[in-house]
Amino acid sequence: MIKTQEGDLLEAFDNGDIDILISVCNSKKTMGAGIALAIKQAFPEAHEADFAVEGEPELGTFSVARVGKGNIINLYAQKGIGNDGTVKGRNARYDALVDGLSDIRDGVLNKIGSSDKKVKIGVPHGMASDLAGGQFKIVTAILESIFEEDKNIEVIIYRIV
Repeated sequence: MIKTQEGDLLEAFDNGDIDILISVCNSKKTMGAGIALAIKQAFPEAHEADFAVEGEPELGTFSVARVGKGNIINLYAQKGIGNDGTVKGRNARYDALVDGLSDIRDGVLNKIGSSDKKVKIGVPHGMASDLAGGQFKIVTAILESIFEEDKNIEVIIYRIV
């Protein structure tokens, strides 16, 4: 199930309203702008997990930081830093997004098994889009294609107003 909700993603994670926070990170491990910078400042464990990856992370992989009772996932789906505003200059990589989100979904489903537990995943509105140059309509379609059928996973897109 996918839904969009107004609110602060970081606050929702900190309050325990979501179990997993997923953010797209670049392969340069900077966390220097946008939601990545906000996550780095609010939850330094996420930056530590990012930096613990040896070398340049492979696109479609991710690092995980355990923070309190939840997890922050740094999903590597952005080739470089920022973008130049053109399709060819787009650093967001949809194939890496599909690979990483599919692996995350499979990991969550394996962990909860056949239980009735519902896992709430929060993602920022504009993920892989604003600074990375992707189109959020495409990112939303990817999220829907991967998570829509899983009754034990609820994905909440947080839009700050």
